[in-house]
Amino acid sequence: MDPRLAVHLRLAELDDARYVEWLFRVALHREPDEEARHDAVLRLQERRVSRSALLAELVAGDDFAETRGLDDALAVAARARRTGERLRALTAPSAAGAHALELPWVLSRYHEEEHVLDVGYVAAEPAYLLGLLELRADRLVGIDVTGPIDVPGIETVRADIRSLPFRNETFDLALCVSALDHAGKEGAVPGLGRGRVERGLRELRRVLTERGRVLISVPAGTEEEHGWSVQHEPGRWCELFTHAGFGVAEHEVYARSQDGWRAVEEPAPGEAAILCAELHVDPEAARSLRERLRGLTHR
Repeated sequence: MDPRLAVHLRLAELDDARYVEWLFRVALHREPDEEARHDAVLRLQERRVSRSALLAELVAGDDFAETRGLDDALAVAARARRTGERLRALTAPSAAGAHALELPWVLSRYHEEEHVLDVGYVAAEPAYLLGLLELRADRLVGIDVTGPIDVPGIETVRADIRSLPFRNETFDLALCVSALDHAGKEGAVPGLGRGRVERGLRELRRVLTERGRVLISVPAGTEEEHGWSVQHEPGRWCELFTHAGFGVAEHEVYARSQDGWRAVEEPAPGEAAILCAELHVDPEAARSLRERLRGLTHR
């Protein structure tokens, strides 16, 4: 039998409802909601669209662009880990969320640490959790103030970053993607944001080994506090990191404009922005890496 015919026959075995489910899983990495499922199946049954036309509609939509952006981010990060590249000056469309930059920046800097802690896994993008599992760390622990929820391959613990239930020097690496700014958000009191953040940072430092690192992203820009979240200017974030005992080895600011996300020295007033940073428990190790990176930049 012609292999092409065999493929057509196998797809024809799927009724319209099963085809729609398969299409959403492949194209958007999720199940269709009930409304989308009903609409797509009805249109297929009434022959208002072909199966190929439905696929084209999904691929042309914003949901697919977001899905592809996350897939691309994981691929870029994995390639950088293999080559030893430190990703910088990343770009993303203006419609993309900050995770299109956070994921590759953070995941590309994994150095085969054995014991890894992730902060705030419950609300994380599924693509990010997949990226964590692809690191293949010997022990991968996720903490969150909510949950725990079951994630195969991740040891999940309900815990507050300000009071971690682990012994000193338990982890080699901590990942904190868009989570530190929400430190202690349960029952948060306006005006205490900075204290919550610093307590969280000191707890991370306590549970890290002497050569431990933190890969982190936080919102950057005009000083803001909403009780449940805080935002600081990039320089202020670096001051908080240093005051908690960390050395800042590397940091980069990304801002979003109408033209998209790009690396900047400082975000313009009103621009959405994030700060990505690599922190070291040993300030001397951070200084050494910072000088080495500066030398590479000036070549």
